[in-house]
Amino acid sequence: MIIQIGPQSGGTFHLNRDFISAHDAIAKYRFHLRKHEVWLRRGTTSDLASPHEIVAFSQSQQSVQLPPRSDSSPPVTGLIGRMVQFFRRPAKLAQPDESILVAERYLKLFREHGILVSEIPRFVPQLSLEKLQSAETLLPALTGELLDQAAGLFLARRDWLDGRTEDIYETHLSYKAPKEFFDQVADLESPHFDSVVAFCNVEALNGRDEREQRLALVLREPITRLGDTEVYRYRVFGDQWNWGYWKCRIQLKAMARVLHQLSSIVIPIFRVPTQVVEAIEEGRCIPHRHLQGQRPPDTHLEDYALSKRESAKSQEEYELEPVFEYIAHHDLEKIANDAFKQA
Repeated sequence: MIIQIGPQSGGTFHLNRDFISAHDAIAKYRFHLRKHEVWLRRGTTSDLASPHEIVAFSQSQQSVQLPPRSDSSPPVTGLIGRMVQFFRRPAKLAQPDESILVAERYLKLFREHGILVSEIPRFVPQLSLEKLQSAETLLPALTGELLDQAAGLFLARRDWLDGRTEDIYETHLSYKAPKEFFDQVADLESPHFDSVVAFCNVEALNGRDEREQRLALVLREPITRLGDTEVYRYRVFGDQWNWGYWKCRIQLKAMARVLHQLSSIVIPIFRVPTQVVEAIEEGRCIPHRHLQGQRPPDTHLEDYALSKRESAKSQEEYELEPVFEYIAHHDLEKIANDAFKQA
């Protein structure tokens, strides 16, 4: 986009994305500037340029940096003020060198699973503490084999370690495919009572509230124990569950009920910000740090699928009938039993 607008009528600027604000309470502050559009100054106002004006303007003008405003110059308000603020934002920091990024991500993978640098040699005897002093000292020691081992140990994507993607995990999908959920739980090396956790962005789930209530499911599997601390690896579901949508809610309740009755697994619900739920669903976040320091929640997902006779903490008992219907219609108990038998 080339802009010739406001007090910078002689300058040109390039936007590499859309610049849209359509919901400002003050109508005159709303704007909708799209990538690749060209705006020109016409007298006291601005307008979209015609094709021949775009060609002529592009050939005759060079892009320039927006000059900084001196303390004595008057503030610019409204649309122009917002554009000025946008262009004055500091430039993004340069991306780290690709090879150093590999070493940094290797260290991050251990650190964000709760493993101290001094404990890494327990998992990788080839790496001494001297080599682990920094990403720079680690880099010469890293081999494809070590990267593969780390990715396998934590179920992380090798191409994330290589720096090719921001997605740490391959995500699983189980919406309208509950078999995938039970297959993944059964595939855990040793499923235990807290192998499944949920993250949600609300204080308390409410089936009568149709507003978005995001929820992410994560499986955790113990790798080893360091002192009094259990070290887990994670499997992430990217279904973008919404408790406010009844189809999502009924399936979640049905899966939680069947899993609990079959294996006594409970699903604690941890409250986190919306952006954390989204990052977990996208496979771009290691869940460990969002579990550390959190008090065990009082409410579990299966409480929403059990009657008051089955659980003293029963929630939303009024919705049990459609849960039973879902279980019967999808033969969920057989799916779950078969998954655990084959594991």
